[in-house]
Amino acid sequence: MLANAAAPVVGFVDTFVIGRYANTTALAGIGLGAVIYGIVYWGFGFLRMSTAGLAAQSDGANDQGAVQAHLVRAIPIGLCIGLLVFVLQTALLAGAFKIYTASETIEGAAATYISARLWGLPATLASIALMGWFVGITRSGRALQMQIVLNIVNAVLSLYFVISLGWGLYGVGIASAIAEWCGLAAGLA
Repeated sequence: MLANAAAPVVGFVDTFVIGRYANTTALAGIGLGAVIYGIVYWGFGFLRMSTAGLAAQSDGANDQGAVQAHLVRAIPIGLCIGLLVFVLQTALLAGAFKIYTASETIEGAAATYISARLWGLPATLASIALMGWFVGITRSGRALQMQIVLNIVNAVLSLYFVISLGWGLYGVGIASAIAEWCGLAAGLA
């Protein structure tokens, strides 16, 4: 439960840092960007649930080959879907801004944030598959450890990129992307 509850913390930290150290347009942009990114994130939640179910079923049948096979299939699927969304981001963002309309400046701010965060989307989707696998094999503490690493890295880098380097929305977005890759690396380790 804690691992699932920790998932939105990345957007919260980003919003806090921008709210504290940037202007209201940036804050509105990150709010819109976090909503759109969240839809993408939760839209691919099937990677977690299907991997958890299949891994649990195979683990219950004591079929360790199948348990490993589910992991070996799920992580590349998450990476590939994330890469596809990254490649198609221009068209997808245009469509998203037709649904979630705002002023040009706020849409521009949201696009900056989302474009930076999308560098981490392949890791994000691979991570949710890996966390599902951990839950399926009754190692949910590992999923929580991944979230802890992700959130600590994100908080530290967001503050550094915004306060020290002045990168604003791009800084919190890229900090989140780097943190997603660190969370995946921690889970794989």
